[in-house]
Amino acid sequence: MNGTDDTIDSKAIDSLLNEIAVVLARWNLYIKFLAVKCQYDSPNLSIPPFVKTAALADKIARIRGSFESLETFFFRRSVEKAFQLDEPSPQTSGPPTTTVIDDVMFVLRKVLDRAMGTGDAELVKTICANTRRILDLDFAGVIKRRGTMDSSRSLAGATDEVARRMRLRAYIAEVNNLDISGESVQDLSNAYINAGLDGLFPLEGQAEMARTALLGVGGLKERFDNYLHVHRRPLLPREVLRVSLMMCRRDWRRCLHRQ
Repeated sequence: MNGTDDTIDSKAIDSLLNEIAVVLARWNLYIKFLAVKCQYDSPNLSIPPFVKTAALADKIARIRGSFESLETFFFRRSVEKAFQLDEPSPQTSGPPTTTVIDDVMFVLRKVLDRAMGTGDAELVKTICANTRRILDLDFAGVIKRRGTMDSSRSLAGATDEVARRMRLRAYIAEVNNLDISGESVQDLSNAYINAGLDGLFPLEGQAEMARTALLGVGGLKERFDNYLHVHRRPLLPREVLRVSLMMCRRDWRRCLHRQ
């Protein structure tokens, strides 16, 4: 890094995060081993007191803090890069969307996989909270702003029919981006929860902590749905005005014949 975003190598950061995640995973595995050995007759596993006061625990805490900051930066930077490289989806079938959805959801899965792999519920809680904030403010925020600008231009009535249709299609693509991303985030969150958290977080209270954090990320679907209601409103009056409620004689005869 030389002080500018253009010189930041995201791949190098990704590799560094993978290495730190391995260190944290080994530490948490060692804690679980000590918890089992010190369990005695207690029905629940808990971190032994001597581990919390160990000098190594302080060093690991500093490493974890650096990991959280670096992972948050990596995800935010990846979202920004996805918007810079955004373009209409090459798929010809299905609703119009852009490539930003696939790019952001890919990075989101990578970030959550890395956090879950450490086996640290506190870390998962922090990473989920940070990714949720970035998805809401940076990801959905940009889509909302672009959708608002497109709607003010495309739905006001353009003289060029081809340009109007392209701007309208771009606006619908932004609406679909919100809709599909909400579904994707919820499906990803539910997949982690349904896979079972007790084996990954056996210490007392950790599984519930991770479950609550993942549900918070999946809860973004409801927020995205609220944004959708606002962005669909400009489309409805325009389309309703084009609907004809009058029936010609031929259609009228067909209805009578069916009865």
